[in-house]
Amino acid sequence: QRITQLTNQIYSSSFYLSGAWPIKDDGLIAFVESRYLVFQHDLITQGVSSDIIAEKVIQTKDGGLLLGSHVNPEAGLHYFSSINHFAQGKGKNLLPDYLVTDVFEDQFGGWWVATKNSGILYCKNPELEIYDEQSGLPEEEVICLADDGKNTIYAGFPKSGIFKIQIEESEIQDLGKPDRGMDLMSLFFDKGRNQLWSSTPLVQWIGTGWKLFPNTIAKDISIDPTGNILWMGSTFGFSSLDLATNNMIDYRMQDDPSTSRRTYTVSKDYEGRLWVATDDRLRIWNTDHYEAPPFQHEALKYPVRDIELLGDTSIAFAFLGGGILILERSGEVTQ
Repeated sequence: QRITQLTNQIYSSSFYLSGAWPIKDDGLIAFVESRYLVFQHDLITQGVSSDIIAEKVIQTKDGGLLLGSHVNPEAGLHYFSSINHFAQGKGKNLLPDYLVTDVFEDQFGGWWVATKNSGILYCKNPELEIYDEQSGLPEEEVICLADDGKNTIYAGFPKSGIFKIQIEESEIQDLGKPDRGMDLMSLFFDKGRNQLWSSTPLVQWIGTGWKLFPNTIAKDISIDPTGNILWMGSTFGFSSLDLATNNMIDYRMQDDPSTSRRTYTVSKDYEGRLWVATDDRLRIWNTDHYEAPPFQHEALKYPVRDIELLGDTSIAFAFLGGGILILERSGEVTQ
């Protein structure tokens, strides 16, 4: 056994030590009068000023730091991907407003967090990579996401436009803002054709820039089961785009004002029925008019905000205030 006295190299007089915690390579982090001192090989290598008053500090298996605090205004669980990031203040509070009293990492890499106000929290897979302004993103507010099913995520920002994130390489590319005069509403990636679409208005990324489809105000974009037709909900009615011919169809009927109502999403199912979520209820489009759904359920009195085709040939409807309904191909409905 070896006992070493760590000498005071920062202050001329004795100092008040609030806590000390071991880190890798026989190191130590000590909290001394609003400053964290990092010791390596019995010497102070870094001094970090911080407003976080830690009750517990641990170094994770991948070299990150977790600081648990129950003292406001910095209460929570603070994560830094490395000691250098901690010194630079580049971290995130993963549990703001939680009064954290203890934290440890188990043998499987899971994080256990004890709190004063919310019991015990457990994060089973903490290998969380945070993409924010410190990572190279232009802003913190994200409007929409899309993925290519492989290694790439696309993120839409209200002020800065669309950015491409290549996950394995951690590379971020600015694709620009398709239309600086209109708000970004949605992203959709056609995995069959490897094409990225955005709105509003409807635009397609063609590798070097955006191809504009004028006069198409698309609030939401989906594709039918054949992979040949894009469907777009809009402020006024809805429309479709044939991907083979670029033929655009507007489904508003001049003699029927109800067809010009706001639509949130449009989806064609495996039976060929065209489901439309209008501003007040779920409808089926039949040639030139809307019809009621072919089933009865209490949830149908609520408006629908999203429709999703499921891989088992069923279809799901998300109701505003009415939960989720799943319609099986057999006609059975489950809420």
